[in-house]
Amino acid sequence: MPECNKKQGYIPEGAIVLENDNGTAPGIMVEKDEKVIILLPGPPKEMMPMFANQVYNYLKSKSDSVIRSKTLRVVGVGESTIQELLQHIFDVQSNPTIAPYAKDGEVHLRITAKCQSEVEANMLIQEMEVKIANILKDSIYGYDEESLEFIVYKLLKRKNMTLSIAESCTGGMISSRLTNVSGVSSVFMNSIVTL
Repeated sequence: MPECNKKQGYIPEGAIVLENDNGTAPGIMVEKDEKVIILLPGPPKEMMPMFANQVYNYLKSKSDSVIRSKTLRVVGVGESTIQELLQHIFDVQSNPTIAPYAKDGEVHLRITAKCQSEVEANMLIQEMEVKIANILKDSIYGYDEESLEFIVYKLLKRKNMTLSIAESCTGGMISSRLTNVSGVSSVFMNSIVTL
């Protein structure tokens, strides 16, 4: 057995060992002085199931409140313009909070609420979403994990339309992004990339 695998067997005294159903490295949880340290394996295919199946409920049991978030995805308006448009909301925010994130070609606004119940948190998020939507209107194109290309696909499908693309300087980037969407072949007819 390689030495690096043997090291995975070293567990701090009194630690809780988390079984790894997808690899060899165990997870480890240590509680000391009202603090918790959680060590998880690095590969996502090992870490994510371990977190979902073993760590999430453990952390949830340590909390007396619920935290919920929703991300509004904005296109066509830059981060600094959004800052100006929403500054009056940013200045008085407490619960929920809004955090802007500049991304490639778009801005994400994450609304986060901390409450005693999921229902209450969702209500606060919805109220804030309405305030923001009244200001940014159609610039909000999607929510959470909905990518721009996924929204384009949904619109084309709903309107029973198809799309063909001729690209040059993009090197096929638009076509590539669209073909990452499952089912897009029902609306994406063809593409030509020229130099």
